[in-house]
Amino acid sequence: MKKIVYIVLGFFLFTQQACENELDVLADYKQFIVCYGILNPTDSIHYIKVSKVFVGEGNALEMAQVQDSIQLRPENMEVRMTRMLNGVEMSYWILSPDSLIPREEGIFHNPHQILYRGIFPVFVDGSRYRITITDLQTGFVAYSETEVVRDVIQTEPVSVWQPLNFEDTTVASFRFVSPSHGKKYQLAIRFYYDEQFIFDTSQVSQKYVDWIIGYTESATDDGGENMRINVRRDNFFRMLANNVPINPMVRRVSGRLDFVYVSVTDDFVTYMKVQDANDNSAADIPPFTNVTNGLGLFTTRNTTTISNFHLDVDTQYALVTSTVVEDLNFVR
Repeated sequence: MKKIVYIVLGFFLFTQQACENELDVLADYKQFIVCYGILNPTDSIHYIKVSKVFVGEGNALEMAQVQDSIQLRPENMEVRMTRMLNGVEMSYWILSPDSLIPREEGIFHNPHQILYRGIFPVFVDGSRYRITITDLQTGFVAYSETEVVRDVIQTEPVSVWQPLNFEDTTVASFRFVSPSHGKKYQLAIRFYYDEQFIFDTSQVSQKYVDWIIGYTESATDDGGENMRINVRRDNFFRMLANNVPINPMVRRVSGRLDFVYVSVTDDFVTYMKVQDANDNSAADIPPFTNVTNGLGLFTTRNTTTISNFHLDVDTQYALVTSTVVEDLNFVR
């Protein structure tokens, strides 16, 4: 009986504009490339996972442990990234194989895996990015294109001069305008604080913790929609109690807060929904792919950080006096 394993790199995943390709992988042999890559304008180094589908007689778990079953020989491959603007090729980069990132133990060959690494900018000026993967021995080509998600525009709070209150039990609404090519959004508030060693206050280290406020999804990926994510204000203290370790040897002083929005494309959302359906249902749902002549996902996400907000006086006082965080040793 023929068995097939799709190679999925988990750490790349975090998608309907491109076409879905129907692949009959159990037909007579035909090469299929698997590609996973998510570009982010805030990154300077980008990694793309390129491997292959394997089909064969026998035990699929045993085949998965054979490097040649899942990896393409890098000397036979060209992985090219192209930036296009208004249909014109602006620049391109040839990505280099990199085997320094280990794969965790599991059913697939480890510890070495081959990723393709590139150092190039990702512009949010209307550019499209195209990845082209060529088997130089056979001439086989797989490719995909993606738009770049633009930046979120925050509308509430409006200004960094507006102190934030997380002391009472009312609901806070954080508002923003959805960006072009964005579909789903996560908001986190990153809270910075200093730790001072109590026996030597000159020993200070800055740390932070992320408060995941929530998720929302726009109706379209055209941009311009008024979006809102709500949270009960005093959940801030429960978040600190659950995420900041108790350490009687330090005192802590609150610092700034940053709003961190992560926006992903419609392709990304579709891909994750299909993956979740396959994981949670016995139904035979075909995998989503936006890679022509292949399987996988090539898309973008964008991290928009809006910095330098601060807690109001009431919240700073509650950090010192609240029984919820009394063991964390915050001081004013």
